Amino acid sequence: MPISNESIKDLDKLCIALYSEYPKDKYDPEKHHSRLIRKKPGDIEEGGAGVFLYGKYYQLYHRAFFVLRNEKAVEFMRNNELEDELWRLTCEVILQRSLFSGIGEVKKRVRKFSVDIAKPLDDYEILVPILNIDVGDKILQIDDSIIKKFDSDALLEWGISEDTYYPYTYNRFLNKSCFVIREEGN
Repeated sequence: MPISNESIKDLDKLCIALYSEYPKDKYDPEKHHSRLIRKKPGDIEEGGAGVFLYGKYYQLYHRAFFVLRNEKAVEFMRNNELEDELWRLTCEVILQRSLFSGIGEVKKRVRKFSVDIAKPLDDYEILVPILNIDVGDKILQIDDSIIKKFDSDALLEWGISEDTYYPYTYNRFLNKSCFVIREEGN
């Protein structure tokens, strides 16, 4: 699953504003209360030691980060990893402006960024024991999930045995009705 159009639009807004406007307006501490100062990535030679985002640019940056954070395709990344990637893109657009021949090139870079950070989703199954419900030998289907009783053989199919888990954990599942939830993620 790729990055959503909403996230790409927010990345476009950020990068186009950085490309076409930043830093034409001057930083005014009376006007711009929100700001971010951070070192640039080491392999970007252009510019000084760091980059300074403020006002509108700071807000667009954080909006892009929070929208990206909600994407399933990047849920495998820690917050600092995702922020490092977004910061790299931000610094590229600000400090390596000459690499882009126009807004179309900036948008191409955003598309490449969204593909580079996304990871294809895998199908997972989550096993959750249910207290006080005994379905016996029946299997109940709820959408794409099921409830069924797990004996030692069924648990072994899941890789759960007395030898691989603490007895307390193993006994929480043994001969209990469990909810098997199918989920996409990474």
